[in-house]
Formats: sequence, C-alpha cells, structure tokens
Amino acid sequence: MKKNKYFKNFDPVDDSGVVAWSDFIEPEQVLEAYAGGMFPWPDQEKSIYWFSPWHRGVLDFTNVYWTKKELKFFKKCNYEFKVNCNFELTLKTCAEAKIKLTKGTWITPDLIAAYLLLHLKDKAWSFEVYEAEKLVGGVYGVISKTYFSAESMFYIKPNASKFALFKTVEYLKNFGLSWIDTQIVTDFTSRLGAREISRAEFLARIK
Repeated sequence: MKKNKYFKNFDPVDDSGVVAWSDFIEPEQVLEAYAGGMFPWPDQEKSIYWFSPWHRGVLDFTNVYWTKKELKFFKKCNYEFKVNCNFELTLKTCAEAKIKLTKGTWITPDLIAAYLLLHLKDKAWSFEVYEAEKLVGGVYGVISKTYFSAESMFYIKPNASKFALFKTVEYLKNFGLSWIDTQIVTDFTSRLGAREISRAEFLARIK
C-alpha cells in the first residue's frame, strides 16, 4: 500500500469537512489530496485548508441542461474555444474576478504557483474562450483519468463562462470522461443539473 506523504488520513475532522491544514502547497501534495477526495482552500492568512466535504457537488454529463436560448447563442456567437493555450492567464483572471466580486480570493500566489507546476505536469487544464483573440472567459481545474474537478471560472463578455462550460463538457466527453466535480452546488450549477452526493458516494466514484 502506498504511504501518504502529506496526509495522515482523509477523514474530516469537523462538520465543515476540514481534514487538515498546512502553511504550504505543493503540486504533489495537491495530487495526493485529490486522490483522497480532498481539495485545497487557502485563506487570506496564507493557511491552506484541505477539505473533504460530507456532501459534494457533481455534474453528470447525462444531466446537463441548457435552455433553447443558450443553445441558440452558443451556435451563433463569435466566441472561439481553446484548451490549454494560456493556463496562467486563465488562472490569474479567475483570481482577479473573485477579488472584484467578493473583495477576496482563495486563488492566492502560493496556489497559483502550485497549479502552474501542475499544468506543466499536464495535471491542471484550462478551457478558454476568446473573442477577437482576447481571452473573455474560461474555467480551470484538475484533470484525472476518470473526472475533471472544476476549480473556478470567469467571464468578461456576456455568457462567455457558459460557453466555456458548454464546450468543456463536449471536450471532456470526447476525452472519455462523464462527469465534473463542482465541489459545491451553486444556483448556477444546480440549474445546469449539478446535484449533491454523499462523501462516501464521491469517494467510491473516484476510486
């Protein structure tokens, strides 16, 4: 049995789903966390909290729903979809978008550095939307053999993040995957068909 290098166990220690915390974040540490059903969430004090929530958001591709209006827009818009053309800019723009929206972000410089290294290892991907060669929307996350874990998304132009997710699902289907880990269920992802499953069911999926 492979010994865990960074985590003694993957069981939550409180109701929020926190498993552990650290004052650093490294690429291999992130991969070990995901293999155990966890994800990192830094705070503004530079502490890294590692979560494995009791309930996890998932989006099965068989359940994805788009309105007729959205599908019509996707078909006629001038947006261009690209994969991994500018991971760093996508990641940093997600961070900037969160700061504007909430006055803070968990996408800290330490997290950015770790995920850039993950991208070089082909473990973190970005799905990008361009208009006239300018990045106007996108999503990034961690890729595995069985699913994609979406970390964050942004848009600058109307519906650009929706288009990014629409094309991302198409791309991942062709890649052989069938679901996305959304971590939590928001009003937006719920409307698309995301649902909560138990921690036990999520762990069974990723194994």
